[in-house]
Parts: sequence; structure tokens; C-alpha cells
Amino acid sequence: MHTKDLPRIRGSPAAIARLESNYQYLTQFRIMTAHILLLSGIALRLLIARREFNRRGPAGLQHHKNFWIALLTVIIETVLKIGANLSIILGLLLESLNYINHLLTR
Repeated sequence: MHTKDLPRIRGSPAAIARLESNYQYLTQFRIMTAHILLLSGIALRLLIARREFNRRGPAGLQHHKNFWIALLTVIIETVLKIGANLSIILGLLLESLNYINHLLTR
């Protein structure tokens, strides 16, 4: 990013240089956050699916020790799936914003 791309700012060249470095830092932070959200959401979904698969018996039904453990497991996994889906969606949204920002500042 160059100073000609920034809006006109009153101030010293040092202030403009600080603004450029802050902008680059925030862009890098947004890219890393998007990647972390995407990877953690996908990893969580795979972990839950693996646990569900390992609980299944020969007939394809999930086997639990008792009703309360089954109920608690289903509730926890549902909440984690929702969180993983939100993480994936937010990561994709940040990635798309980064891409749009890259196209606009080229």
C-alpha cells in the first residue's frame, strides 16, 4: 500500500507511515484469523463426526451406556456443531472480505 492510496490525512509523514503499518498489520491479522477460524471449524466437525462414527454398532445405531449419557452427548455435540459451522462461515466471510480488499487496493 502506498501513501497515494490512502485518503488525504493531515499530519506528518511519520503519522502516515504509522497508519500504513497499522493497516498492513490489521490485514495480516484478518488473514490469520480467517485461516484459524476455517481450520478450527473443519477440525471440530471432523472430530465430532469421527466420534459419532466410532459409537456406531454393526446395525448403524449409536450405542450409549444409558439414556442420560446419550442425551448429554447429543446436546453437547449439537452445540459444538453449531459453533463449528459459525466458525467456518465467519472464516469464509473474512476470507472473502480479504479477497475483495485485495482486488480493490490493487
